Amino acid sequence: NNGGSAVQYYRLEVSTDTGTSWSGISSTIINRTYSYTGAQAGSTLLFRVSAISAVGESGFETSTAVSVITLPEVPTALTLTSHNGALGLSWTAPAQSVTGYKVEYSTNGAAWTIASNNTSGTATTFTINGLTNGTSYFVRVSGINAAGTGAGVIGSGTPATVSGAPTNLVATGGVGSITLTW
Repeated sequence: NNGGSAVQYYRLEVSTDTGTSWSGISSTIINRTYSYTGAQAGSTLLFRVSAISAVGESGFETSTAVSVITLPEVPTALTLTSHNGALGLSWTAPAQSVTGYKVEYSTNGAAWTIASNNTSGTATTFTINGLTNGTSYFVRVSGINAAGTGAGVIGSGTPATVSGAPTNLVATGGVGSITLTW
């Protein structure tokens, strides 16, 4: 509602102390949207806006508290378990809330293949299948939240399986002993 006089500008202010004090961001905003980039990671802020016309300034409209979202920190304690053609992974979640994890693997640590672009959950285990037994792989796990994908923890492992049973066992009797070959 412009009260009969067109809005010329908007005044925007921010509070970092739950509304006890306010700092001006701008009093010459023309559009009804503004991207505020001066927030510290992890801080909680309030905003308020007023309209300025030829007649004067309106009262303020105050937002609800909003927190600055940051990228997840690096997950920790990545462990890899060898399986037949696969690596089982487990890790410890970062302190920030995550919505999923990006899981990648590589044979050289430079060119990465995505095993899961987003695990879409908070589980801290994952299995990479379709790997070659005896080949060493690097694995990277990164947390994901609304801010994006954080840096990843890297580990390495080699898929393997139990060796096959020996074949062609031959026992040859001799004087005082038996010779075994396979």
